[in-house]
Amino acid sequence: MVLVVLLAVLAIVVDKLRTAEPAKEMPAETPKQTAVIVPTAKPTAPPTVAPTDPPVVETPEIVVTPTPVPDFNPYHTEETNPENFVKQLAVNVDGKTLKEDEPYEPEECIDFLTGDVYTELEGVITFRGNNFRDSPSFGYAERNSYRFCYYWSHNFGSLTAPDC
Repeated sequence: MVLVVLLAVLAIVVDKLRTAEPAKEMPAETPKQTAVIVPTAKPTAPPTVAPTDPPVVETPEIVVTPTPVPDFNPYHTEETNPENFVKQLAVNVDGKTLKEDEPYEPEECIDFLTGDVYTELEGVITFRGNNFRDSPSFGYAERNSYRFCYYWSHNFGSLTAPDC
């Protein structure tokens, strides 16, 4: 079967070669081309168009209204009342403990601010994100080494309570 197909293909090829036109001969010498310079008419300047002013587009004024900070009024419930947990309270200023009835006004206002403005640093710098611990986040860290190490440390002092 394969032999029959090959013979048929060979017969078609031989027939095409026999009936093909013979190649034409190229002339022995190709004619030389010569350049002729022909003068052309002098170009005229394009018509000028008077410039027009660009259309005036009015940009609306952008008014930024700051978001008001909600009132921050901390409170306790019966279960979280400090009297249930704190047995003694004292204020110590420059090594001197103030008496219970002695007033204390700090030189500078002590304010935690609201959680959204507590820090402008990027990354995790506090537990759960801010001073109120109400901004947890999660994600992945690309790590080459899986060991903990110290980058810096600082002694902040300590808190102590009697009879603990």
